[in-house]
Amino acid sequence: MKIDGMVVSYFGAQGGSTPILFTLIIIAAIAGLRIRRMRNGTRVSKGRTIGYVGVLGAISSLFIVESIYSIGVSPLFVIPYAATIASSAYFGYKYSKKSLVFSRAAPTGDSGSSSSIFVKGGIGIFAIYIVAMIARIMIGFLFVGTSGFFSFNGTATGSVGQTAYPPIDSAAYLGSVVTDFLMMFGAGLFLGRNVRIYRHYSMIQKGEVSI
Repeated sequence: MKIDGMVVSYFGAQGGSTPILFTLIIIAAIAGLRIRRMRNGTRVSKGRTIGYVGVLGAISSLFIVESIYSIGVSPLFVIPYAATIASSAYFGYKYSKKSLVFSRAAPTGDSGSSSSIFVKGGIGIFAIYIVAMIARIMIGFLFVGTSGFFSFNGTATGSVGQTAYPPIDSAAYLGSVVTDFLMMFGAGLFLGRNVRIYRHYSMIQKGEVSI
């Protein structure tokens, strides 16, 4: 499959652009709602913060596994991927110190105080991850196809015993590696942001900082 005319040949073989358009619309809708909440302020809790990290890790891991098993990226890339996450997490943690704004909800009832903490900011970090994810999804659909996505058997398969896509060329390999690195960079930034949120929230609960 050559790059020239690749989109046309892919969609012709896979029966239209509906699957990828549907996927991108869902991602855009979720991302839009998430960015709106991040701009207006989201309620902070330890469980929620840890949960976001878990979901982020699961999504990133799925794409790495898909790169290795369906596209043929070397498993050795897991090492630089991990290094990218660790380094960008440190940067995200440092950057979030100035980009995050914590506030307390308006008091309700007779107590005159509120225990609900909200945080704003970090939209740029989230946007980097979403852009990288969309690019990675495009690579998967264009080079592997919907029938070969996440087959986890060393090759993508259609019907039993039949290969669902032609041999992957160097463009697919390079595109996957580049977008995976970008995803790991974005994931690390978001991880660093959440670590900062968790730490600052804990300090607020202990009375070490005030808002």
